[in-house]
Amino acid sequence: MAIQWPSADLRGTIQHKWWCSRGGRMNHFHRGTPAQARSLEGAVDRFCSELTDSVSDPTVSSYRTTLSSFIEWYSENSEPRSLPTADHAYLFIRHAVIQLEKSIDTASGYASSLSNFLAYIRSRSPRATKIEVVANLITSDSPRLQALAQNLSTIVARSTSTKTALSRAVNCLLMYLRQCLFGSRVHVYSELLIESKSCVEQLVQIDCADINLQQGTVTVDVSQDYVVGSAGLVSKYTASISELTCEALKMYLEHEREPVSGNNEPLFTSRNGRMSVSTLRRSIGDASRTASQFPVEQLDVCTPSHNPSRLSMPVPLSPNDLYQYAALEAITPS
Repeated sequence: MAIQWPSADLRGTIQHKWWCSRGGRMNHFHRGTPAQARSLEGAVDRFCSELTDSVSDPTVSSYRTTLSSFIEWYSENSEPRSLPTADHAYLFIRHAVIQLEKSIDTASGYASSLSNFLAYIRSRSPRATKIEVVANLITSDSPRLQALAQNLSTIVARSTSTKTALSRAVNCLLMYLRQCLFGSRVHVYSELLIESKSCVEQLVQIDCADINLQQGTVTVDVSQDYVVGSAGLVSKYTASISELTCEALKMYLEHEREPVSGNNEPLFTSRNGRMSVSTLRRSIGDASRTASQFPVEQLDVCTPSHNPSRLSMPVPLSPNDLYQYAALEAITPS
């Protein structure tokens, strides 16, 4: 059910001043419109009501308490806009930790509740929302917020050296795929895995109908690891894909994809039908082993080299390595 907001004319009559720096400090606080608050309260009621069949009563109660506090804070500290964002979730969590002195464990619960709720009202990936929240936390000026980011994501715990090694490895793989195997199944799969920030299990389920080359989007199943996915509240989300990936997809669909019979048209196929998770995992590992033989400086010639001075590359890479690379690029500063 769509959330009904007050008209543009009504919103225009109410003056709101909202400002926050990258650190999240807010200088002006003005109460939002009652209609706006009521609409979000209704969304919370629907969200919690739909959770009752999937999670325990204490969990539903915890969600309701957290989201009610968030809606009250949001109505007082935001300018009118269509829907709250991950930035608002971060600012609310910052307020709870810094001003209200909530514990790290309590704030972690807030992040989980808000990632799922924002995915519900915005029809987007809860994983992507959480990554955006963690990105703000890790770059904040508060040690407690940085500790919270570590608590929320084991990815953040990676050392700088580990991140550098992973980035080099994945970039080397991508360069090899783009220059030597452009439009291949393993190339398309790798690009989509990174750009959608999803997991291997979700990408295997993509059908050709989920790809929109004109709009540059892919529709992906929501992970069952998140309550909105396991409860069936949000089954799919749409992610943007780059022009380069669209070109690779066109080539793959025209030249490499194996046609299969059946009601569905899976994107990733073999002669036996939809490609298995294990096969796609192996294809990433095999490609990364081959890519490790190509020095980054000479990769454009697409000939293996045994030059001992080539960049060190941990192999084989897994789909999870590509996901962690995508998340690290979004979370940690350059």
